[in-house]
Amino acid sequence: MWKVLTVLLLKGGVLSNAVSSQAETWWTKEWGRENPAIARRIDRTPKPLVVSDISEVSVGNILSMSHLLAPKVRLQLVLLDPEAQSGSVVSQTNYTQDS
Repeated sequence: MWKVLTVLLLKGGVLSNAVSSQAETWWTKEWGRENPAIARRIDRTPKPLVVSDISEVSVGNILSMSHLLAPKVRLQLVLLDPEAQSGSVVSQTNYTQDS
C-alpha cells in the first residue's frame, strides 16, 4: 500500500513539473505574470526604451523581463529621490542587452 502511494505521489510530482516547465507563466507567479505579453509588445516597437525606477519589486521584475526582450531594447533605470514628493531623479543608468 505505501509503495503504491509513494509511486503515485512521485509520478504526480514528475507530471506536475513537466506541465509547469512548459508553461510561459504559472498560477503561483504573482509578480511578472504579464512580462511575456509585455515583452512581445515592446519588441514590436521600432526603437524600444524601457524606463523603470529602482525599487525592491521593479528590479526583479525588470531583470526577469530583460531575458524576454529582444537585444535591440534599451533599458533605463532611475533612482528616485525618496525625500522629494515630485519624484525627482537622483541618478540614472542606461543599459542595453550588450552591456
